[in-house]
Amino acid sequence: MKLNRREFLKASLLGIPAFMLGGESKDEPKVERVKIKIKNLPEPLKGLNIALISDIHSGVFMTREEMEKLADILNNLNPDLILMPGDFVTSDPEEIYPLIEAFKDIKAKYGIFATLGNHEFFRRGQDKIAKAIESIGFRVLRNQSEKININGEHFYIVGIDDLRYGADLDRALKNVERERFKILLSHKPYDFPKFARYQIHLTVSGHTHGGQIVFAKIDDIYIAPASLVSRFISGHYKLGDSHLYVTRGVGVVGIPIRINCPPEITNITLI
Repeated sequence: MKLNRREFLKASLLGIPAFMLGGESKDEPKVERVKIKIKNLPEPLKGLNIALISDIHSGVFMTREEMEKLADILNNLNPDLILMPGDFVTSDPEEIYPLIEAFKDIKAKYGIFATLGNHEFFRRGQDKIAKAIESIGFRVLRNQSEKININGEHFYIVGIDDLRYGADLDRALKNVERERFKILLSHKPYDFPKFARYQIHLTVSGHTHGGQIVFAKIDDIYIAPASLVSRFISGHYKLGDSHLYVTRGVGVVGIPIRINCPPEITNITLI
């Protein structure tokens, strides 16, 4: 009998022995250096240096001191852009304040752009959190776009709210020229096929934590609980001429453990 993908994952997860649940709780972030080849990328955008960080989850398992180390890593990458697709806090809107103190001095040549994740909407804290983030100079895109000019060439950074809490891609693209290069920040990667149909060249996402607990990888299938929800778990995916990068993020939720899934800050170069 042939199992479908979901049945295969369930069977695999049920077969994981309990002793494998031991894991590291405090891995050092790994800088993943990724080159993404964009078809017909305009000449002035070749070599664009992007730093990507997601799922920080400020709170009991992510202190200000730990976040300051993350900020140092970002600045040492000397990025043209910093992209932050959501989940800044864990459960309480007040958790944003240690984060903004830790990240207030990060810099990027063409700006720092953020969108909100599902955790920002807990306790209806999304507006408070967005305002706090913007107070240190970040641009929070809530179903909006921003036009960026580099050496006479312009492109767009587009951001949508979390897919469960009011994401509106049509609204976000309202003033975007269809033929121009576009980067989309979407906290969850689940709608990548739709983003590809909208001719988004590059989508960056988080949310999955790369699985957080990963028992194995077979071809492109992650044996992890997160795989029961989405096939887009970690790394680079491609549909037609559209690309998706899903970062493993730097924080944790639930239990403070990662297995075969170190925290990640991503350094993307466009080629």
